[in-house]
Amino acid sequence: MSVHGLNVARNAKAVLHDVDLTILPGRITALLGANGAGKSSLVLAMAGVLPATSGTIALDGQSIVGLRPEAIRASGVAAVPEGHQVLNDLSVEDNLKVAGSHLSRAQLRSALDVALGTFPELRERLQARSGNLSGGQQQMVALAQAVIARPRYLLADELSFGLAPVVVARLVPVLQNLASQGIGVLLIEQFTHLALKIAHSAYVMERGRICFAGEPQELISNPEILHSAYLA
Repeated sequence: MSVHGLNVARNAKAVLHDVDLTILPGRITALLGANGAGKSSLVLAMAGVLPATSGTIALDGQSIVGLRPEAIRASGVAAVPEGHQVLNDLSVEDNLKVAGSHLSRAQLRSALDVALGTFPELRERLQARSGNLSGGQQQMVALAQAVIARPRYLLADELSFGLAPVVVARLVPVLQNLASQGIGVLLIEQFTHLALKIAHSAYVMERGRICFAGEPQELISNPEILHSAYLA
């Protein structure tokens, strides 16, 4: 999945400027930067929620710019927005079924088995109201929804937001396992050391522009690159 020369505006204000970024199958790509740098806007644009002003977002060489979010999701791109968002009034099971609404009954059963195999903690909570779950459990539901969508690319925005370190430690191996299955993962993460530890490539965004693209080790060896971006 690739982004080239992408420009996006929100409320008539430009928030992304000529962004180039590539997510490779089976690899974790970290996207780092300060709050307000444009990272979430990029995820929303790639998921079809925000329209592109210009530039391209391509999947298998075919542009997905202008497609509706459900069409992009059905084509193999699943986004997990910041804040472990779930449908609070629905049960865990219904949340998962909604995520697989485009699947046949047999496919949905299979996808549910995979999702619950990934998060066995949710089996005993299937009938619980999602809004009553802990933040960590809600994030598991959000990730399970993405798994059910059978993505080829997963866009995870602030996976650890508001979660205890022990919960984050439970979720990180899930991303690594998904990547090992050939899924391309874009990881936006506030804990830069965590993201750089598991990423295969890294980008840094500053004021809506990519200011670094390269190997995670480069950022580990040259922390001033990240430091300047977070102070911008």
